[in-house]
Amino acid sequence: MKIFYCLMGLLCPLVSLQAQEHSIKPLTVGDAAPAMILNNVYNHPATTIDISNRKGKPLLIDFWASWCVSCIGLMPKLEDFKEKFAGQMEMISVNIEPADTEEKINTFLKKRKERTGLEMKMAYALQDTLLQHYFPPAYLPELVWIDGRGRIAAITDAYALNKENLQRFSNGEILNNVLHPKKSFKKANPLGETNENGIIYRNSLSPEDKNMQAGLGFKTDSAGNRQCYYAINYPLIALLQLGYPEAMKNGRDRIVYDGDKAGLYKKYSYEFTGADMSEENIQLQIRLVLKNALKITAYSADRKIPCAVLTAYKEKLLPVSLNKKAEYDIDKLSLHKRLLNQPPGSLLTIISKWYKIPVLEETKLQKISIELPFDIYDYTKQQLLAFLKTQGFIITETERIMPVAVIKTIP
Repeated sequence: MKIFYCLMGLLCPLVSLQAQEHSIKPLTVGDAAPAMILNNVYNHPATTIDISNRKGKPLLIDFWASWCVSCIGLMPKLEDFKEKFAGQMEMISVNIEPADTEEKINTFLKKRKERTGLEMKMAYALQDTLLQHYFPPAYLPELVWIDGRGRIAAITDAYALNKENLQRFSNGEILNNVLHPKKSFKKANPLGETNENGIIYRNSLSPEDKNMQAGLGFKTDSAGNRQCYYAINYPLIALLQLGYPEAMKNGRDRIVYDGDKAGLYKKYSYEFTGADMSEENIQLQIRLVLKNALKITAYSADRKIPCAVLTAYKEKLLPVSLNKKAEYDIDKLSLHKRLLNQPPGSLLTIISKWYKIPVLEETKLQKISIELPFDIYDYTKQQLLAFLKTQGFIITETERIMPVAVIKTIP
């Protein structure tokens, strides 16, 4: 009987909290921030933070999760700005992933410090179950900007996080036309619509909307049936890859285009709704809208184009020990960048940063082991070539006949 009462005591607060969450109305720009206490706070003098008690200071809330690569990449930038704007504003990171327990995040942060030397110094909250209902993120990372009066100034993605915006924000200036609340695509607000025999049919392309968050995927009904396919604020080259996957499969460095290549990176928003939501039909519809709206098509062909070739001379190569654990770490922030017991093609990921032409791997090796300089991403092309030579690798620029994607404008 005692066990029963103890369990009921634990369950009651949970039921009460769930009822509270369901009654919460999401907030938007211009609304007053909620009066609430944030629990499970770390890197802070107390385990709670009253977000409504800031003594007139602006507050920046960063929503994140450990699986979000962009969120982790944003952390050093947040830490730097928190130090630069100390005393002028408050910042806190709020983790919204239920699986990110204290133990899991401690392990994650420990490994991150060992690998990169970076520490998590700013305050963060784990397993938030309330704040995210006021600001349901459409994407991660998401930033909520609350001004010194307690009003929501903006809800943005990470691109809005820069010194100029933070300075204006900390000064209490109006941020109109500086920080734009990002909207997610909603099927209820279509980009275009026609009606064919009583069936709603849309196959439309429109210019980039900078107030809309980029996204790709399907909208489904309550039964999980596909109703709409969308690609919002995607560059033309990405739409070509979606519509012509076979022709574009060799990568963006194997493209022959008779127009201005800058135009391939102009952004558009695409939407298709129809009875047939199969992958094949969606590809067909994308091809149709690209031909009709932009007069552009793509096909594969063999062409002679410039390229770079990676080869090796064995007397300079570092020995490869198959008894050692394979390791692949080329993250820019890593203290010890290395490729241990990896296929030689793994080097191309690094080399391609210095080349806009295809890089071919012709080392005739099965595995390589190479320790990379910490600052390799700051190297010039000449420094990269000199380093690779000390490791037994040579890059030669030449021309080869190879499969490419030919993109053409049509009459």
